[in-house]
Amino acid sequence: MSRPLTLEPLHRWSTRDSADLYGIERWGVGHFSINSEGHVAVSAQAGSQHKVDLLEIVNDLKGQGYHTPLLLR
Repeated sequence: MSRPLTLEPLHRWSTRDSADLYGIERWGVGHFSINSEGHVAVSAQAGSQHKVDLLEIVNDLKGQGYHTPLLLR
């Protein structure tokens, strides 16, 4: 009986990998980043330590009865 084939990843995917894949530093100009949960975060001032998780905003708005897509300004 043969053993099932399992593929092991070369390395564990990280938030840094996501940021690199999507080029967030290029288009985000310091306002957007990937947080430790792997979500997109935004700050009003480029480079600020105060960042807001966009998924939390979307989930809160959905809880208030709004539907996606949403335009946030």
